[in-house]
Amino acid sequence: MRGCIGTLAASEPIPQAIANAAISAGARDPRFEPVSLRELSECDIEISILGPLTRVRSMDEIVAGRHGLVVEKDGRRGLLLPQVAQKYGWTAREFLRQTYAKAGLAPSEEIGSASVQAFEAIVFGELDDIR
Repeated sequence: MRGCIGTLAASEPIPQAIANAAISAGARDPRFEPVSLRELSECDIEISILGPLTRVRSMDEIVAGRHGLVVEKDGRRGLLLPQVAQKYGWTAREFLRQTYAKAGLAPSEEIGSASVQAFEAIVFGELDDIR
């Protein structure tokens, strides 16, 4: 991965939002150096269109690999896409812990210690069929 940037709230039409996010992910993700012109031909773009957020009240409501998670507490927010849990083979508990960590919070397996929301996503890339 060389960049990942998105938004939870659409403020522009989806085609424009996708174009802007692609440019930002390749050039403005602070975790990575910008993608160079030489690297561009080696990049694959994957797009996740998120469904509605639903509040999670218990661990039983999280299906790792199907749901993405958003954790919010004290002005911090972490979001992990459904395919992240699938890629690493995480259980629902580990996925929740990692989402807390992404938010910069102490990893937790407890739902009540922060706002936890789940979502499903339509995921597709240049080389894939729509999943």
